Amino acid sequence: MQDYNKAIKYLSKDKLSNCALLQVLKRNTANILKAEEDGVLLFDEVSNAYMLSAENTEKIFECLKGLENCYLFYVTDNCFVKYLQKLYNLDEILICKQFIYEDEHIVDYDKNLDIREPSSLDMDIIKKNYDKITDEELEEINKLHNLYVGYDKSKNMVGFIGSHLEGSMGILEVFPQYRRNGYASELERFMINDFIRKGMIPFCQVEVNNEKSIRLQRKLGLKESEKVVYWLSDNLEVKFKITDEIKEDK
Repeated sequence: MQDYNKAIKYLSKDKLSNCALLQVLKRNTANILKAEEDGVLLFDEVSNAYMLSAENTEKIFECLKGLENCYLFYVTDNCFVKYLQKLYNLDEILICKQFIYEDEHIVDYDKNLDIREPSSLDMDIIKKNYDKITDEELEEINKLHNLYVGYDKSKNMVGFIGSHLEGSMGILEVFPQYRRNGYASELERFMINDFIRKGMIPFCQVEVNNEKSIRLQRKLGLKESEKVVYWLSDNLEVKFKITDEIKEDK
């Protein structure tokens, strides 16, 4: 409990930059490897990702040595990026902006979709139309009840959304023939409410060059981080969090 309190105290200094670490602590899936005044190092047992938010000190660099099965690392400061890449052969890098919905109240919006957990047939459709993470990861997310599909009033499946294994909103896709109807916005608003009801932090991570997704987050009123965050991996295909390209921002 002492380490938990230390971790929360440090991470709460910059909630927007540290929301991913706070999320895994909040849902009790984090193994706290270090929690001191100069930083926090976690291992998330759901996504199998190491997560670091820390100051640039010699002690922090020392504690990063000798980590087991280190193929996925989330870092909030670029001073550690090259060091970790070299230390663990993490050649792939994804740079993201973070967005968080700070209001604790349920979002009120026009509901034009029937949004529900996917059937087995729905899952087949999702797998055929979403290749940013593996089918196995999609199944795991669905087992955790963190995947949803949207149907319009004509009973057409128009798209889907979910929560990545490390706890951020994502997996948002609207099929081409149904775009520009506001469905992306509605699916994300639904997901924000789902997070609030579950007592989780509604946040997402958007690749820095994904302008359409960035516009959508701003439109929905999510607060944007000034700092970027980094996902490091030896192979992004095994990464449990890959920011989606949102093709509809209406």
